[in-house]
Amino acid sequence: MSLRNALLLALFAAGAVRADGSATTLFDSRPYVRNGGYQESPIYESFALTARGESDRDAWLQDLRVVARGWGRLTLGPPFDDRRTTGDVDSLFVEGRVLQRHLLLRVGRQLAVGGAIRATQLDGIAADGVLTNGVGAQVWTGVPVQPRFDHFERGNFLTGGRIFWRRSFDSEVGASFVYALRRGYVGREDVALDGSWTPQRAVTVSGLVQWSIVEERLAEARLQALWQLNPKLQLVADVQRTAPDLFVDRSSIFAVFSEERRDEVGGEIVYRLLQPLSLEADWHWLKLEGGHGHRAGARATFRTVRDASYGAEVRLITEPDNGYKLARVFAIRRLPRNVTITVDLDAYWLEREINATKRSFVATFTGGWAFAQAWEAMIAGSFGTTPYFERRTEAIARLVYHFGLPGGFR
Repeated sequence: MSLRNALLLALFAAGAVRADGSATTLFDSRPYVRNGGYQESPIYESFALTARGESDRDAWLQDLRVVARGWGRLTLGPPFDDRRTTGDVDSLFVEGRVLQRHLLLRVGRQLAVGGAIRATQLDGIAADGVLTNGVGAQVWTGVPVQPRFDHFERGNFLTGGRIFWRRSFDSEVGASFVYALRRGYVGREDVALDGSWTPQRAVTVSGLVQWSIVEERLAEARLQALWQLNPKLQLVADVQRTAPDLFVDRSSIFAVFSEERRDEVGGEIVYRLLQPLSLEADWHWLKLEGGHGHRAGARATFRTVRDASYGAEVRLITEPDNGYKLARVFAIRRLPRNVTITVDLDAYWLEREINATKRSFVATFTGGWAFAQAWEAMIAGSFGTTPYFERRTEAIARLVYHFGLPGGFR
């Protein structure tokens, strides 16, 4: 569907019902390593619109809603992908509830989530409802779409479903299946079991096991436990195994170069030492095809009563191919007249050289101003040096307009 048609349909829907949305203009100028290096400067225009219908309590269709999101781009100077203008629709669907709100139906371009389907964008139809005693089902059927650098690429066919039992809003178990065709090949054929359980308010356990029928091996398995000991202390422990190549479309060349196995085990601790001061630390042991490694980090954040935050962070990642050490300091300060400024200083030290250097230093400064009830403006600049650029400069400017149509255009 073209961006123009999506916008026309969204405006038509807005004219009949209550609607709200936003329009964003973004200018981004950044360097690229290509043809000896050059600065690309595209202008993006994106919109988001949500229109809601009003229906009688006894009507067969309830909670009618139309959602539209899209974007367009105009590149000043040499374009990175040889397209000076482009654009597409991220979402465009109509949804509503039937059978006394027990069944949700959605038609159009949407993001399907849950179980084996993970998070998949498709043009099609979806249904989600609870049948009886907490037992319910989700079904998706349509044509998959996915971003391909500068546009969306359509697949051939996708279908899937999930059956679940929902004991309460925080305890649920489900079984699911997904089947996808792309370019005549079976892109995905997976089954999965997932669930979350809260035996008591302070403890939550969640997990997922997903099996690839085509590859006859585990695509993903993870188990996580969260324990809120008290208002000041939270502990998280997790273990997971993933097959990164099965997250990539089987028809893509990237699936050939991706790893087939990655294991992680570790945890995280969050401690609010004082009301304004919080400390976070995490560590995970990694096992990859070429060996093993670690990823770990620590962060301290201090928040003031005047909407300001100051913090510092260190991170470490070691892997067989490469790794890095990171040191970062940041600050966010809200000033009078709805002005917000941020400062972020990052320094990386690589374990192995890239282009004969191991260091990267980047400073980013941002200023935001909500100068009217419906208008926001932001400007940001990044300056520094990286293994790919002796001097790297990036500038971003953004203008956002929020609008609402309480009674449509009538």
